Amino acid sequence: PRPLPTPPPAPAEEEGVTYVTTPGVKSLEIETPVVTGPLDAELVKKVIHANRGQPRYCYESQLSANPALEGHVTMEFEINASGTVTSSNVAESTMSNDALKSCLAGRFRTWVFPRPKGGQSVKVKVGLKFTASGR
Repeated sequence: PRPLPTPPPAPAEEEGVTYVTTPGVKSLEIETPVVTGPLDAELVKKVIHANRGQPRYCYESQLSANPALEGHVTMEFEINASGTVTSSNVAESTMSNDALKSCLAGRFRTWVFPRPKGGQSVKVKVGLKFTASGR
């Protein structure tokens, strides 16, 4: 029998950046989170990736009114001793869309993380890059 063709190589990933391909969005890049406090960055990253559909929803809900909307957002949030997000805000953004920023901050506040060690709170900063389809 003939050998099966070799599958194409997986797309290369830059250090600290994960590419997520979704319908309606050419790419959502989630940068490696910067964690200040007693919680493993890998655990934080897993929760962010498990919830990646929520920032995507916020972005896609704004695309119909503004199909050219794309750019980078840096989210800052705080996780309390029980793993609940107590505050969330857009620290920096190249997109001047208040509805998107409000949606992102609200969605991040619904996330639950593992409890930080020692009953301390944790601060996290993570960058998200949205690119509209066809660009």
